[in-house]
Amino acid sequence: MLRIGAFAQLTGLSVKVLRHYDETGVLSPAATDPFTGYRMYGADQARDGATIWLLRRAGVPLAETRVALVGGDPVAVLAAHRARIAAERQAQDQAAAEAEAVFASFAQPAPVTERDRPPLPYAGVVIKVRVEDVETLDDEKANAAFEDLYRQLSADGHQPSGAFWTSLRESTRGWVEVSCCWALSEPLPGDWGGADIVTGVLPERRELVAIWQLTDDTPPGAAMHPAALALIEANADRADESSRASGETRENGANADGLTVRQQVRYDLDPPVVELSMPLA
Repeated sequence: MLRIGAFAQLTGLSVKVLRHYDETGVLSPAATDPFTGYRMYGADQARDGATIWLLRRAGVPLAETRVALVGGDPVAVLAAHRARIAAERQAQDQAAAEAEAVFASFAQPAPVTERDRPPLPYAGVVIKVRVEDVETLDDEKANAAFEDLYRQLSADGHQPSGAFWTSLRESTRGWVEVSCCWALSEPLPGDWGGADIVTGVLPERRELVAIWQLTDDTPPGAAMHPAALALIEANADRADESSRASGETRENGANADGLTVRQQVRYDLDPPVVELSMPLA
């Protein structure tokens, strides 16, 4: 039998750690002296002690280390841990590469212009998602919504007259609404299409427009697309200028509430571009 100090030297585990493992049931001593309280370890526990030290040093969580001791297959536990680390590292490397690409695009702001637009009738399908699930709304679901709406419009004699677009705006707290819309030549009745369909007319408006070319260098999906960043910053700058001119004090973000950003892919241009727009207040 080995006292705790000798066992610690043999296995590489500190006395403090061995006491903790005893208290948590990870590795209990073979015996404890009832008078001195000394913990005593058997020679047959040396392998378990070494296994714990090796796995913990490799970063294997304690719960999985316990499984290795109980199941008796530390090699498999270590292999699973290394595979998970490799997958996490690959995901981190990909995220870092994407971040570098987006940061590079931030250094080259998308051009932002102003334009006047006439009234535009439209019909759209509204998809409601939780804020934390917005990234899960993929192109396949949006494309299906566009196709279904196109068929409904065409079947009812309301052939879309222009390009389609998507818009994103906050709904009730914790939810956002993504609208997949088709441009029309004339307004539709407000009750056309059912509860999930919105119809209306975009009013005559002056809007800010940011464009981003769809090339091989287009940044991957990010929390903030460079064109969206340029649009929001340009809108804030114009609001600040307006406030200074009027002598009013504007709180940060005061002119951002309730704005709807429309996104349209202009495949009629060469090369095609992503066009983001928002109405000026």
